[in-house]
Amino acid sequence: MLILAAYVPLYLWRRFSDQRRSGGETPAEVPASGGTGRTGVTAAIMRRVRRRGDPPPDSPRDVVVVLQPETAASDELLAAARATGGTVAVVIQLKIHGYAFGMPNPGLMPNTRERAAADDAITATVARLRRKGVDVDGQIVVTRQAHKAIVGIVRRRGATRVLLEPATGSRLRRLLEGDLYRQLSRRLGRSATVTTAT
Repeated sequence: MLILAAYVPLYLWRRFSDQRRSGGETPAEVPASGGTGRTGVTAAIMRRVRRRGDPPPDSPRDVVVVLQPETAASDELLAAARATGGTVAVVIQLKIHGYAFGMPNPGLMPNTRERAAADDAITATVARLRRKGVDVDGQIVVTRQAHKAIVGIVRRRGATRVLLEPATGSRLRRLLEGDLYRQLSRRLGRSATVTTAT
């Protein structure tokens, strides 16, 4: 009960913020869109989805390039992506902090600095690949578990190869946070080849 009581103010603050962004209307008060047949609740849900950003790209890609958080691709990773000769999707993670069974808390979401760093990193990487004539797009993934999100992207886009930066963390850190290379290799199996740029 004490934990629940601690999260009640956060829930009320989040709900107040949502109402203020939507002009003070609650979902039940939003008028239905004219001629679309949507109810007020449906219109409110669609508006919230639009606030979360554009739908993820789903066009087929040959290669998925995974960036390290807040870091643009290294020269080695760019060279490896160009050498494949295929179409490329660049992915970077924005980490949700905390654990999977925690109650929703806006304080655990990526902050403004982290979002800006991810946007700069993926924009720079995509721009450099395009200047080399590579057919490429980019995607920022807000997730707690990067390996699951990346596997979903690889399968949705039909990619057969995943390129990663070499691991820079210590062995202890990889043990605690998980080794992305091993996680992706295990989950993708023979459907895609996972390699690191060297």
